[in-house]
Amino acid sequence: PWAWFHELMELAYFSYYFLAVGFLVLVFKANGLLENERWDVVRSFVRDLSTTMLICYTMYTLFPAWGPKYFKAGYVDVGGWIFTDIMRYIHDNGALLGAAFPSSHVAASMVPWWHTWKNFPQHRWWMTTIFVLLCMSTVYNRYHYVIDVIAGLLLGWLVMYFGARLGDVARDRLKNRG
Repeated sequence: PWAWFHELMELAYFSYYFLAVGFLVLVFKANGLLENERWDVVRSFVRDLSTTMLICYTMYTLFPAWGPKYFKAGYVDVGGWIFTDIMRYIHDNGALLGAAFPSSHVAASMVPWWHTWKNFPQHRWWMTTIFVLLCMSTVYNRYHYVIDVIAGLLLGWLVMYFGARLGDVARDRLKNRG
C-alpha cells in the first residue's frame, strides 16, 4: 500500500464529517431557489439525515457489530500524513465500539449525495467522486466490511425512498384541514 493512496482514503473517510454542511452551503448559496423552495429542500434533507442516523444508532445499540480494524490478523500499518493522523486520533479517542453495521458513514453520506444529485446537477461530479471514494475507504481503511457498506447503501436508499413518499403526509393533512 502506498502512503499517498492511504492518505486519500483517510481524507475520503474524513469527508463524512463535512458532507452535510457542504450540502447546506450549496442550498443557501444557490441562485434560483425561492425562499420556500430552499426551506423545503432543507426540511427533506434534515428529515432524511436525521432518520438515517436514528436508525443507525438504534441498530448499534441493539445489535453491536465490530469492524475489521479491531481484529489485527494480517493488519498492516501504513504511513500517511495529516488525515491518517486525524483519523487515528479520532478512532483512538472517540470511536464508538460496535458501530459497524450498517455503515453510518455510507448511509449518512448517501443523503447529501442524493440531495445534491436531485437539486444541484452541476455539483454531481464532485459529490459523486467524494461519495464513491468514501464508500471505498470504509473497506480499504478496515473500518467496515463490504456487507456494512451494502447495508448502508440500502438503508440510505430506503430512508430517502420512504421519506419522499411519506415525509410530508402529516404536514399536508394539517394544511388541508384549514
